[in-house]
Parts: sequence; structure tokens; C-alpha cells
Amino acid sequence: RTKKFIFMSIEMRNLSIAQWSILLILHTTMYDRILITAIVRHSKRGILHKFIGHSCYKNAWPQQKDSGECHDLLRRQFHQSAPNLVWVSDFTYLRVNRTWYFLCIVMDLFSRKIIGWSLSSKHDTALIIAAFHKAYQSRNISYGLIFHSDQGAQYTASSFRKLLDANNIVQSFSKKGCPFDNACCESFFKFLKKNCTNRRT
Repeated sequence: RTKKFIFMSIEMRNLSIAQWSILLILHTTMYDRILITAIVRHSKRGILHKFIGHSCYKNAWPQQKDSGECHDLLRRQFHQSAPNLVWVSDFTYLRVNRTWYFLCIVMDLFSRKIIGWSLSSKHDTALIIAAFHKAYQSRNISYGLIFHSDQGAQYTASSFRKLLDANNIVQSFSKKGCPFDNACCESFFKFLKKNCTNRRT
């Protein structure tokens, strides 16, 4: 792993903004995302700040602003004793006929069943809200449901947080840069791509 890190650091030092964005999309495994993040953080050329500040990403979500604090209430307690106690959510990239789409899921941790999902060409708050509505309409939830996700701009958007508050749902977040806090969704996407979308036979 050390040799791989050094090799990638040397080879990726002069990548353009467009090449960086493609690289982050294509490397969807948990280990590669962590590796790329580490390389970016240790880069002396400030690629991370240049990437985030680029004009094509700066106004990607103009209406989405972080609203309130982000706490991890789940604390990796993935085994729940009953349905509708904790829902977890995440989205991933899928390539269909040379076009990238975004799949968002909502999973009930009790049964690991996908109770809501949404597919779109845009990874905005509307994608998350659509998946949530499908899950909400399929279940009779009780007061105090926990909705866990990462701290992406789509999940911290004011419109989505207000939607959860209106339905008496408590929001929980993974720690920044820690996909293990949402391991069930990560695992689902891994096997979805391995067994379905990325198969060649």
C-alpha cells in the first residue's frame, strides 16, 4: 500500500481539474477513496482547494447550505431490534450507455431492505428527497426515527433538514471522511456494482 501511495502521488501530481473529477468518480471503492483523499491532503500543490474552488463546482448547489450541527447518533450500531428505528442513506454513481447516473437509496437497518430509492442524472437535494418520500410512504414510522447519512451537501441542505424536522425524524451523520460509519450502504453499493451493473457476462 505504501508503494501504491508513492506511485500514485508521483503520477497524479500534474493532473488537471477535469482529470481529478473523473478520477474521483471512477474510484468508487472504499479503499481507493481513502487513498485518493490522503494523496490530495498531502499534496503541496493545493490541488484540493483548487478543485473545490473551481468555477464549475463553486455554484453546484447554490440553494444548499449547511444548516445546524452534525452529530453521529448511530455510532455504528448497525444491528437494530425492530423496523423503522434507523434508516441509512447514501448515493453512488452508475454508468449506463456511457452516461453517468446517480442512485440514492434508503435502507432500514433492521432488515437491510431498500425501502426507498431514486435515480437521476443530477446529484442534488431533489434526488435525496425523492428517495426519502418513497421510503416514508411505504412505512408507518413512529416518533424518534433516526435518519443516518454522510455530511454531503445534499443531506445537510436546509430544505432536506426541514423536511425531516417536519416529520419528527432525528438526523444523524457520519464523521467527515469516514465511510465506515455508513458501512451498510457502502457494502450494498459494492455488491450491487460487482454482481449487477459492472458485470460483463
